[in-house]
Amino acid sequence: MPHQGAEQRVAALLEQESSIKQWLDQIGALGRDHRGHIVVRGLSVEEAEEFLRLRPLVQAPDSGLTQPGLAQATERYGALRSKLEAALQEEAIARLSSWGGH
Repeated sequence: MPHQGAEQRVAALLEQESSIKQWLDQIGALGRDHRGHIVVRGLSVEEAEEFLRLRPLVQAPDSGLTQPGLAQATERYGALRSKLEAALQEEAIARLSSWGGH
């Protein structure tokens, strides 16, 4: 299983960062794959790990990143968040399309 280590790291990061886990759960972004591993909708396992590592860095004023590093981290975090939000929007549209038996 090539993703096994990353899947375990994602689960550990979610346990460490309970506020992120709660937020992702509230917006419906957390799910489970066919093997029972936690997934973040719209993101690969590697992207989910990167997203979870970047979020505290871009939101902490004293993250220790240089200005160029912070700009790069913020840009990447934004791209991953946009990907996640697009997946959630697609799922919402699909649910509405199938609502009522249509």
